[in-house]
Amino acid sequence: IFGWVSALIDGEAAERAAACVDDAEVQAIRAALGRYPGLAARDGEPISVAVVQRQAAYLDHAWLASRFAVVAQYLPKLLDDAQIAVQTAPEAERVDTYRVLVTTYRLASSMLLKFEAHDIAWLAADRALHTALAADDTWSLARATRSVARAMTSSQHGFAAIAALLNMADRMRTEVNGNEVHLLSLYGMLYLARSEE
Repeated sequence: IFGWVSALIDGEAAERAAACVDDAEVQAIRAALGRYPGLAARDGEPISVAVVQRQAAYLDHAWLASRFAVVAQYLPKLLDDAQIAVQTAPEAERVDTYRVLVTTYRLASSMLLKFEAHDIAWLAADRALHTALAADDTWSLARATRSVARAMTSSQHGFAAIAALLNMADRMRTEVNGNEVHLLSLYGMLYLARSEE
C-alpha cells in the first residue's frame, strides 16, 4: 500500500508509475499481432508511407529513451497501419514501406522480450524476418535477423540464434563493400550479437 501512496503523492514516483507498462498494454500488443488488417476489404484511402515512417521513427526514439509506456500505447495502431501501408504503397515506396513494417515488428519483439512474453516476441521477430525476405532488402534482413536471434536466445535456442546471425553475415558479405555507409555497421553488429549469444 505504501508504494501506491508514494506513487500518488511523490512527483518522481508518480512519473515512474506513469511510465510503467502494465499487462493490459502487453496484451494490446499481442492482440495487434493477432489481427491481419490486410485480409479485410478496403475502400478507404491508402495509408501514407511518410506518416507511418514518422510514427515508427517516433516510437524507435521512445524505445531508445526507455519511454516504454509511449511505445506500448501507440505500437498496436502502428502495427495495423504499417501492414496496410505495405499493401497500398506505390511501387516506388515499396522498400521504404517494408522497412517500416520490419521496424514495427522489431519494436513489438523488443517490447515483448522486455516484459518476458518470449514466445510471442519470437513470433514478432519472425514476422520481421519474413517481411524483410519479401522485400529482398539486405538492410531490413540484417536488422530482423538480430531481432530473431535475441528472441531465439530468450527461448533457449542459442545455437539456432548463432546460426541465423552467421548465415546473414555470409549472405550480406559481398554487398558490404559496395554499400559501406548503410551496411558495414549492421554487418559488424551481427558478429557482435553472435559473440554475446
